[in-house]
Formats: sequence, structure tokens, C-alpha cells
Amino acid sequence: MKANYNKINFHRTTLNKVEMVEPRITRNKSSEQILDIMKKEAYKEKSKVMDFAEAVFNTFADPNDWKNPFYAKFPGCKKEWVKAVIIWFHGSMPEESYAGVYSLGYQC
Repeated sequence: MKANYNKINFHRTTLNKVEMVEPRITRNKSSEQILDIMKKEAYKEKSKVMDFAEAVFNTFADPNDWKNPFYAKFPGCKKEWVKAVIIWFHGSMPEESYAGVYSLGYQC
């Protein structure tokens, strides 16, 4: 069931640049593969993967409240990462459009 996006007030970001280098282990991976790697890295004290996941989420999420819905417009090569962090942090399935990725907000 698709959400009615006209009734949701999305925090919108456009062409944002993540200020970290993507970990080599996650390059050219799908969002599902990135999530599997994140699950393995989540409990490590120092993890470049989890640090990068936080950086991606903070780049696109609403700075006033991380639980709010957001729309990442033109996330570029980080599209798979954006989809993975939406699942990880918001607990919801991302919705793709021709120009970006929607998160319906925190769902847990």
C-alpha cells in the first residue's frame, strides 16, 4: 500500500555531500548487502561502516527531529546507502522516486 505523499510534510534535502569516504567493504553493494554488513559491524567499538551510516543518515535526515519523514533528492552514488540507513534508523521501507528516496519516518 503506497502512502499518500501529498499529505506528509517531508524534510527535503538536495544534492548533499556526505563528508566521509565510503568504506571499501561496502562499495558497489546493494542496500540489502550494506544492511548485512551493518549488522555484523553494529556491536564493534570502532566501526567505519557504522560511522559512515550515521554520517549518511545525518546528512539527509531532518536536523530538528531524526524521527521525521524525509526526502533525499538526488542522493547520487549514495542511493543504496540512503535506502539502507532508512531501514536501519527509521525501521521503515524506503520508497524510490525518479529523483530520490523517501522515508516515511520512524516506524518502530
